[in-house]
Amino acid sequence: MTLSTPDDVYMELLEFYYETLGYNLLDKTDMLNDPELARQELREIPSWPASEQICIRLLEGFYDVLNSSYGRNIANEYRIDLQSIFERHNLRYVVTPNGKIGLSIQGLLVSLLLRLKKSVEEKRISKESLEQLEKCISKLENSDDSFRNCMTIACNLLEGTALDRTGHRFNTLKRALDNCPDVFPHNSMREAIKSLYDYLSDYPNLRHSGTDENRIRNLRMDDASLVAALAIGYASYLTSKDDGQSLLVGEF
Repeated sequence: MTLSTPDDVYMELLEFYYETLGYNLLDKTDMLNDPELARQELREIPSWPASEQICIRLLEGFYDVLNSSYGRNIANEYRIDLQSIFERHNLRYVVTPNGKIGLSIQGLLVSLLLRLKKSVEEKRISKESLEQLEKCISKLENSDDSFRNCMTIACNLLEGTALDRTGHRFNTLKRALDNCPDVFPHNSMREAIKSLYDYLSDYPNLRHSGTDENRIRNLRMDDASLVAALAIGYASYLTSKDDGQSLLVGEF
């Protein structure tokens, strides 16, 4: 906030902070009636709530307080500062023009990975596949062997999570997918995963000997990165429990 900000704004922001966290305002009378004490208290808050949902509620609420009491110019100044902080320290979020905090593309991808990690914690094979894929990606090189290794591990992760979803009642990805009636909103989604599996199984000497006539060109870095991204996305999807709100706030 700039020097042009009215002194009493800190009292209003602090009051909203206390109300949101459930403090007894009667115990905070001194702070809420002294602009300088309120300002100092806001600056020296020892820690923010561990819950991202509550943090978002606070940050959005600060914008609303500023906008309703002091006008759009001061509220926009706060919004710009907040966006700058996110860009430097937390790429999960973006701030919309009306002061709402939304998930960024980077944040969505991170949430998918975090959800997947949480989901496979107790699934030994899938957990190992994900750990192997992380190591493989960190060492990915511009070589055919590196591409193949990454894509094979990604496929193992995808197959493992599909088997996990069915309680390992089936021994192949396709059979597992066919017995997940509660997962897909449309058969085309199921078939898309099967098609990815067919590609990885039929490309020569990737998962199997494959069909040389079906090879259009040699593998590239883009192929390995795409398969890794698709495997992580599909695997996270297969392990989800209709937890869309958790995906948005990153709490699993």
